[in-house]
Amino acid sequence: AHIQFVRQHFYRKVKQKTGLSIIEVIHGVRMSKAASIIMSGRYSSLTEVAEMVGYDSMISFRKQFVAQFGVLPSKYMEEKMRK
Repeated sequence: AHIQFVRQHFYRKVKQKTGLSIIEVIHGVRMSKAASIIMSGRYSSLTEVAEMVGYDSMISFRKQFVAQFGVLPSKYMEEKMRK
């Protein structure tokens, strides 16, 4: 019971400080890391990038990436390659 209380308190504090749910914070961190990996230019496989940030499903990865950046990860990668 105590662990549940601590978890709920933590989630409430995160929401209070950021205005986001814990899931939204986690997605944001994962997507920021994915963008950073793409920008590094060291990986050409988006599947590999998705796996590196904890996504088993490319569908989920694409959906979250578009929600965060407003562009498909493949387009984001193309833009990076042009620069």
